[in-house]
Amino acid sequence: MTNIESQTELQLQPQQFITFFDTETTSNKEDAHLCQIACIQEYIHSTVQQPKQTLNKYYKPPAAITFWAMAVHHITNELISDYISLTHEDRTYITNNFFTDSYIIAHNINFDLNILNNDNIQLNNCKIIDTLKLAKDILEDAEAYNLQYLRYFLWLNKEYTAHDAMWDIDLLKDIFYILKDKKEKQDLLQEQPILTTTLQEFLEYAHQVTINPQLIKKFTFWKYNWRLIEDVAKYSPDYLEWLLRSERSKPESEQNKDMIFTLKKYVN
Repeated sequence: MTNIESQTELQLQPQQFITFFDTETTSNKEDAHLCQIACIQEYIHSTVQQPKQTLNKYYKPPAAITFWAMAVHHITNELISDYISLTHEDRTYITNNFFTDSYIIAHNINFDLNILNNDNIQLNNCKIIDTLKLAKDILEDAEAYNLQYLRYFLWLNKEYTAHDAMWDIDLLKDIFYILKDKKEKQDLLQEQPILTTTLQEFLEYAHQVTINPQLIKKFTFWKYNWRLIEDVAKYSPDYLEWLLRSERSKPESEQNKDMIFTLKKYVN
């Protein structure tokens, strides 16, 4: 096993499983730790999408849960005070049963991968898929891409409990398969489509979307909210230059790689 960044690039053998996962954490900071982890794993080649196995565990983290985090997931320090801390055996079990030979899928996956690193949970021959980037790639007419917005945008009428790890991946799983269906329909309208008719093809497509820079089409913040970046570049190039300098001045871990990739396209 190696660290998460290099492990996702390995091709030891074809991935056999899909693991949907989510973490609830002590804060939204880079040094956060998990206090809940949930996973649902499926076989890629199963004709029925029945879970192979599931995991839903709470742990007492090595740092206190912040009030900001409590307000999001409602897990308090008192609630988990009697739970055990994450052990070596727990880490090994999670890696071997959920993060080995799998496409691992999460929403804004880089945050969750950082949490796994912080808690020394390793990946073994995995490929990552970020449904946040995938939704941006497929749902160009959406105004936002967080899970709860997508729940209503995609007309998912099931009851979900927001910001509980197991409920979040139940929603995540439904969104993923809807995105697959929408991509397949989009391909039928293209003269030279990228074939994503099988689940394996779509998984590989989603992985490539995740690991490659993504061209952002519209701003979703500040005074140019919902304006095409291509248009803003024509009448306000100074703003794009300032934004690029601002993004590059951040610590590397906080930089928006897709925004930098996009701005470099329009800034000479």
